[in-house]
Amino acid sequence: MIVENFWDLPYLPERIPAVTVAAMAAVAGAVVAQASLPVGVNVLYNDYLSEIAIARASGAAFVRG
Repeated sequence: MIVENFWDLPYLPERIPAVTVAAMAAVAGAVVAQASLPVGVNVLYNDYLSEIAIARASGAAFVRG
């Protein structure tokens, strides 16, 4: 299972805003808490640092590279 911000507009080619990181971490954490499958995180295509931070903060099992 994966939590991602696909179709998040406007598309920002570098870093996503802190509010998006916080919202995704909260949502991913809620999904992790209820899921019986491994949960991963994907942040668009370019912001792997935020992707890793969200996964760590939420307890997600993997990131999509």
